[in-house]
Amino acid sequence: MFNFFKKDKSDPKEKPASLKQRLVKSRQKLGSGLSSLLLGKKEINDDLLDELETLLITADIGINTTDKVLESVRKNASRKILKNSDSLYQFLKDELRKLLIDDNQLNINVNSTFVILVVGVNGAGKTTTIGKLAKSFQNQG
Repeated sequence: MFNFFKKDKSDPKEKPASLKQRLVKSRQKLGSGLSSLLLGKKEINDDLLDELETLLITADIGINTTDKVLESVRKNASRKILKNSDSLYQFLKDELRKLLIDDNQLNINVNSTFVILVVGVNGAGKTTTIGKLAKSFQNQG
């Protein structure tokens, strides 16, 4: 009944997967999933969008981000901007890049105090990241 109190009996020499390794796994899942999903598809329909939604969520894209991406895909597909799977693939790449880079900038008003919340499991590098952020802000004045 209380087996969760027992120590983990895995090999102590075995290191946990690094963040980079875990991200590579998600990237591969998304990349191969998109390739197999879109391969040979000619039209963008509701079935394809449902499969795409499942793929994005299972690839750890997140529900809110997936909703934003699919809303944009539906809008562009209805306008006939997205005509086939090739244009959809390129659009998805551009849209995800935009969400990760352009829409994810930290906007700081240097004349006011602000708070940055850093969340993560033990050993994920929160303290190191906070130190790097502090040094970066210090260098910027």
